Amino acid sequence: YRYPLLLGNEKRGDHLARQALERHRSDYELGEGESDQPHLRCGHLFDLTDHPRKKCNDLWLLLSVSHDGRQPNVLEEAVTPDVKAADGFTQGYRNTFRVIPAQV
Repeated sequence: YRYPLLLGNEKRGDHLARQALERHRSDYELGEGESDQPHLRCGHLFDLTDHPRKKCNDLWLLLSVSHDGRQPNVLEEAVTPDVKAADGFTQGYRNTFRVIPAQV
């Protein structure tokens, strides 16, 4: 909250108010997903196709991407065969991401 906000003119004030409203409403349609595609980057767009929900087949903006990779055979001497990851992910690459529709 900013008070008083000295804008100079009404047109500029309307523009800033519209931007603030869009920021607050931007997570209205927030999607989350998992992938094995290493090319996903925050701020980039991707086109989702063949989703079971036809409404989701659209252009999406990536808000965040969390990358996770494991290659235990690189450190063979330090690897113990009895150790298992709690989630079953022991080797390879995966990521999780959050998206909003690109038109927001």
